[in-house]
Amino acid sequence: LAGTGETPPVQPLRVDARPTDDELSALDAGLPDQPERVAVVLAGEHEPTGWWGQGRAADWADAVQAARTVAAEAGVSLEVRQGERPPWHPGRCAELRLGGEVVGYAGELHPRVLASWGLPARTCAAELDLSALPVTEVPPVTGPEISAYPPAYLDVALVVARSVPVSPSCCHVCPSSTDV
Repeated sequence: LAGTGETPPVQPLRVDARPTDDELSALDAGLPDQPERVAVVLAGEHEPTGWWGQGRAADWADAVQAARTVAAEAGVSLEVRQGERPPWHPGRCAELRLGGEVVGYAGELHPRVLASWGLPARTCAAELDLSALPVTEVPPVTGPEISAYPPAYLDVALVVARSVPVSPSCCHVCPSSTDV
């Protein structure tokens, strides 16, 4: 059925055991094309206002740069051209190309889209088709190990009378109340 646009028939799976590799392959064959995409939506201040001066609102250039950053991580550079595609605002949309092929869009969203979704005026967005980028398999990133014991900057010792009650299991280093 490949190339015919028809979906192969899928048999119900057993519930008493894990599906076989053939059953899983048949399920995968029945799925429509599912390209991987990355998107960003920007609204409000991109650079915050503070004692140092007035901030800067996020704009179409920030959306384009977000897409360029993703492409750079894949080791490629995007070509940016004037584009036109809903839901972007006409005249404020960039077409993102790689090797002559359109792989995404970025820019300011159309005011009617903003109104229908309740988004702030001049909200910008970018969408990039990751399946069109030459992405190699990257191992998962692991974060640093974080100690469960915060650093001690000050040691405090409390001396109390024996008559002060103590919880028998307040932590693993405290003696039980019968030992106090």
